[in-house]
Amino acid sequence: MKKSLLLSLLPLSAAACSLPAFVASKTVEFEIPAAYAKQLHCETHNGDITVTAATADEPITVRATIKVRGHSQAEADDNLHKMSIVHHVDVETVRLVRQYPTRELSGFSPSYDFTLSVPASFGLELHTHNGDVATSGTRGALTAHSHNGDIVTQVASDAVRLDTHNGDIRLAIVDEPQPAASVETHNGNVEIVVPESASCALEAHTHNGSIRLPERTVDADMRRRDARGRIGAPGGEARVYVKTHNGNVTIR
Repeated sequence: MKKSLLLSLLPLSAAACSLPAFVASKTVEFEIPAAYAKQLHCETHNGDITVTAATADEPITVRATIKVRGHSQAEADDNLHKMSIVHHVDVETVRLVRQYPTRELSGFSPSYDFTLSVPASFGLELHTHNGDVATSGTRGALTAHSHNGDIVTQVASDAVRLDTHNGDIRLAIVDEPQPAASVETHNGNVEIVVPESASCALEAHTHNGSIRLPERTVDADMRRRDARGRIGAPGGEARVYVKTHNGNVTIR
């Protein structure tokens, strides 16, 4: 009797756990005047964020691909109609805000992929949970976070903070003689390029992996899982800090 009851429950459990098979998507595009803004905040839970630099007099351009699932195409289409994006200007910060009924769409995998163009001088604060983050050409302070995704960025900034839990990080700092960066991942490799003219301290840690510092490092203290040194003239507080648990660290 117990065996029959268990067998009868299995199809119900499988159906309850199945991912809705139908997908609906749309692309939203708009511009935001950037005359008084100095930074951009963008957050998504499921989706990638890609940012490129524009000239100072160009507006912020937003392109977002929105997707959601349903148990039928009609349901997926109906769910998609409930999803939108708005923006708010808070003092000098432009915030992109996703709008949808969170509880109602739970289990239907709502996602927002952002492709953005911002003035090069803008500071950026970018957050995703399941997705990659990529930036190029900006000069302002940069904060980028993902839980499951890679972070790839090329930036000319003295204030960079990158972290992910499951993913690789590749950071290229350009045209910044005193770079200050904090880079952390738990499961992933880290590669950082600092300019030849840099003047900063280096510090790297890994639990399972190797560490490589550039040949021009002075006062290097290399150990199995930790390394410290300096590039450029002594003095100043600029520092490049790297930490991973399972992965290799390469600084060039």
